[in-house]
Amino acid sequence: MSRKPFIAGNWKMHGRAGEARALAAGLKERLGGVTNVDVGIAPPFTALDTVHGEIAGTSILLGGQNLHEEPKGRSPARSRRRCSSRRAASS
Repeated sequence: MSRKPFIAGNWKMHGRAGEARALAAGLKERLGGVTNVDVGIAPPFTALDTVHGEIAGTSILLGGQNLHEEPKGRSPARSRRRCSSRRAASS
């Protein structure tokens, strides 16, 4: 049994929701119907809702980035648990 290739991309806390939406729209236009590979994107948690809405109904998968265990400090690649929990609770 052969495995289907998986291609995914993420970006750190760069850009705003509108830029994330534009990127997701471009991916949707070019890759939204691709079936020979699994395509996924993992935007910053601040853009998850926006990107989710943009790629709904496509074959593009949505992922989230990892959390940092400390509520404060230096770790730009990870979301803070406190912020993410509030976000999830308000959805």
